[in-house]
Amino acid sequence: MVDLLQAEAAMARGDPRSANETLRVIVPERTRSVLAMRANAILEVKTTARSDLQRVDEALREWLADHGDDGLIWSLQARTAESLGRSLQSLRARAEVRASEGDLAAAIDRLRAAQRASRGAYGPDLLDASIIDARLRELEARQRSIAGPGTRPSGVPPG
Repeated sequence: MVDLLQAEAAMARGDPRSANETLRVIVPERTRSVLAMRANAILEVKTTARSDLQRVDEALREWLADHGDDGLIWSLQARTAESLGRSLQSLRARAEVRASEGDLAAAIDRLRAAQRASRGAYGPDLLDASIIDARLRELEARQRSIAGPGTRPSGVPPG
């Protein structure tokens, strides 16, 4: 508990490097508060090692596997993925933030942008593109069920 307070104090005074060092001793990162603070600290340090970014990205994804509606963690995952150069993961995570806020139209819009960006994807991006396609279909179906029969999804022109 003391370590967590020390890390919070370091972040508050603008010292993410010290916060990160303090948080290293808190193992494992199984609580949301520790995970979020560690991710923030790592993202704020401009000279963070890629391995630290990868570890926190993995921890964020593990958390999201069990807590898929956690907008804060999705936003941190978007920033982490972007820092790692994983643009499709970042775009999807930004869409998930909007979905967690209940803004399905914005989430769908972001997933469509990710879908356009994924055209011609190969390798690891192909898996991300498949996830984006499936999630887009899921959110469009949810939006249709909420809107009711006979209504047109947002962004679809009449006729």
